[in-house]
Amino acid sequence: MPALIRPLLASAFLLNLGSLTAESQPEDAANQRNISWQSSAGTHYRLATDSWIGTTRGYPRWGDVAFKPDVSFLKPQNIEPVTGRFSGEPRYFCFRAGPVIVGDVDYVKDEPGQESEGEIMERLDPDARDAREAQKSGGKNPKKKKQNLPNPGETWTFSKDYIADALEADALGIDLVWVAGQISPYQGLIPDKVDYVMAKKGAYLKDTLYATYVAVNTGEAANRKNTIYWEIGNEVNSSHRFSLRDLTDGEHVSGHPEHAKDYVEFYLAPSVEALRTAAQEVYGDPERVKILMGSVSGILKEENQEFLDIILESTIEGTHAPTLAGKKVSDVVDAAVVHYSNGERRILQNIYDKWVATGKVPTLWTTEELGVRGRGDYNVALVSYRWLDFILDNPWTDGQPGRFVFWGDAKTGHPGEKTVGAAALKIIGERLKDYPLSNAQAEVVPDMRADLEWYAFRADAPDGARIYTFYATPYKVSAPALIKLRIKPESVDGGLDLDLDAVSVEAFSIATGKETVEVDATAKVEDEGLVITWDAETAPVMPLGESLLVFVTLSPAATPMP
Repeated sequence: MPALIRPLLASAFLLNLGSLTAESQPEDAANQRNISWQSSAGTHYRLATDSWIGTTRGYPRWGDVAFKPDVSFLKPQNIEPVTGRFSGEPRYFCFRAGPVIVGDVDYVKDEPGQESEGEIMERLDPDARDAREAQKSGGKNPKKKKQNLPNPGETWTFSKDYIADALEADALGIDLVWVAGQISPYQGLIPDKVDYVMAKKGAYLKDTLYATYVAVNTGEAANRKNTIYWEIGNEVNSSHRFSLRDLTDGEHVSGHPEHAKDYVEFYLAPSVEALRTAAQEVYGDPERVKILMGSVSGILKEENQEFLDIILESTIEGTHAPTLAGKKVSDVVDAAVVHYSNGERRILQNIYDKWVATGKVPTLWTTEELGVRGRGDYNVALVSYRWLDFILDNPWTDGQPGRFVFWGDAKTGHPGEKTVGAAALKIIGERLKDYPLSNAQAEVVPDMRADLEWYAFRADAPDGARIYTFYATPYKVSAPALIKLRIKPESVDGGLDLDLDAVSVEAFSIATGKETVEVDATAKVEDEGLVITWDAETAPVMPLGESLLVFVTLSPAATPMP
């Protein structure tokens, strides 16, 4: 049960809190009404049934086995082919869960118009040519896996149902991010992924993206209202996840400008062209599709920040996307995307100031935070409040605030770790939901030691309730602790009086390596406002690696003053 406050004072002691209505928000909050937990936070590869989750990142990832959902190289017996929009050839696609009966196994190689091996080798630099030769022969690649291709007559079962997922998310009010994932042969999932991408000037890749967009925007899904964001590549600065050149593990190629050029020219640009073509033909508007650039991982490192800039500043030559020739990448994507920022304000603000504030890119996302070794609930709470503070402090194009997505929220990482991030996601999301948020550092005042990093927000519920939330964690280890928390709601005309029975407090201690636990809190009314304190035995000491999360709900169900 939540740790409700103990009413120490008689109900005759009333606190005039002002009118608790949405209209009483501060002016800056009114300008940010489209910003809420629900519109800002999400998870990675999990479609939740609870309302506390927002954007969810997941499939399709074309780099996986069988180029999900493209099964053309199997020529299935039980699927009718369609004519590829860009290749003009018979293509087979599987967007619904079910069996695929393998017909002729004919992988896309040596087709008319495809670059020859000699042409590919000529395009690559000497180091990349050596790496390609090694990859073709199976050498110098310790992570290479043997690919077991199916035999004619065998049945494969596809469990991923893209249309069902899109419709389920729509029913829950959840936006999706679908990742056109990774192609590096370094992982050995399909030895000829690069050939697939390069074939016929990207026609097969474009066919697949075009057909998928059409499938989830017509037929059963024609009336879908939620947004699917298409993230073109996963950690594109990582040589073992995405590279046309570095087929081994050479540091000289990972994050190299030529690596960025290959990504932009042969993967991002044709993907965008295909999706924009599909949006034009389905809706009559190529801008209807929302494109996220491929994520840049490890953004805390300066060289990765530079790689992000290289990609966004790149001019598309149009080798595989002639309709985009001459355009900047920043002109054709709807968000700059990073991974593992840890919510560091300096890094995020620098990217925002350079790309979003200048109008070059509409918004900034992180599509992976936390990670399997990310200290579970502790990092979820820390990153969430840092990101919310960053989002609320900056103006955004209408409907496009920054977003942060967690990966590994249901996994433990370090030995002895007992906490997973899902608990913190649930605690925060169930309380803040989709209510408009505003910064509340003028209304929530902690009495604490100087080294605490802290944030305070206010959520305004539709019923007129105010939910104040406070988060604090130490910069460094020092003496205890947080003494008390004062809440001084902004007064407005036409006040409404509340007694302690109309107030509830919930507090949680979140520490690395430990399960999240509730903390017993006490509230009383003083001249300085509503004061939250803790018993001496349970007072938050908060050494390094520990944090406190507090929610104070002020209900509008109050007793008027006589």
